Amino acid sequence: MPSRAEFDVFELRPWLGNLALIDLAEAGGGRFRLCGVGLFIRFAGDKTGCRMADLCGEYYESFRAIIARAQDMGAPVEDRHSAIIEGWRITFDELVLPLSGDGTRPTTLLFASYKTNLERTW
Repeated sequence: MPSRAEFDVFELRPWLGNLALIDLAEAGGGRFRLCGVGLFIRFAGDKTGCRMADLCGEYYESFRAIIARAQDMGAPVEDRHSAIIEGWRITFDELVLPLSGDGTRPTTLLFASYKTNLERTW
């Protein structure tokens, strides 16, 4: 498992808007250390500083599921999520990469989400 230090922020720059870092040390499933502006539509706003335990409702169910799988497996997990937001069905392709300080257990998760399809529902 790679560590957070292995990722140069300058190399990630083109994707930062679609990335989130989630610290797992926090009780209740972790806390968003960073939530890129491209994720605001996925999460209905900026979740920087938000605890995972505070995310509620079906809007977050798929997110919690992919996060839990990556954390339990200690391996990258990819998924596809669709949601109807303001009259649009939006499909997101998502990836979670567990990061570790000691190489054995995840301490941080790098989450990426990109809109890959958009269609009007009415």
